[in-house]
Amino acid sequence: MRAYLAADDTAKAKLALVVAKAAPAGGDAFVAAVRLGDGDRTKTADALLRVGQVALRERRSDDALGAFQEAVVLAPKAGNAHLLLGSAYYNLKDYPRAIQELGEATRIEPRTIGAWKLLGHSHSQAGDKAQAVAAYRKVMELAPNDPDAPAAIARLEGRPPPPPPSAPIPAQPGAAPPGSTPARPMPGPIPGTPARPAPPR
Repeated sequence: MRAYLAADDTAKAKLALVVAKAAPAGGDAFVAAVRLGDGDRTKTADALLRVGQVALRERRSDDALGAFQEAVVLAPKAGNAHLLLGSAYYNLKDYPRAIQELGEATRIEPRTIGAWKLLGHSHSQAGDKAQAVAAYRKVMELAPNDPDAPAAIARLEGRPPPPPPSAPIPAQPGAAPPGSTPARPMPGPIPGTPARPAPPR
């Protein structure tokens, strides 16, 4: 575990040493890091979130789960900690706990699109279509151009997915700007009428 914490300042260096010493204890290393850290709960929680994110990227969900759980204990009002813990539960297919943590993340930080989207996925996997649709609709409210949420709702409702938003057609050279009235061409001479005489010199 010592490789997963960058000791870029004094607090993290102390925590890295604790994690390295506690590594033989497996998952208890995270508990030891929290209890024996430098006393700064916020810095310790941030360091644990970094540990967990690396573990999550390496698909070590159990290690990530332990780190995120301890981070939430230290920083219960940090929406990001609940989001990451919920993502670890989701990866472990523990959807009820994922829903609980992601719901807390959206309560603390209601404009976090990633939390709402993963909450929708969790409800969908748990078989709660109505709650999944509600979460995806919140994504659409916060990010109207997000293509994933409408597609997920359509799939849950048994409809074909909506077409992707089309790119605007580039204007041709000399074309009138969108929304403007095109200039009318100057009328030519009416057929059958004599040409206008030239003015005298």
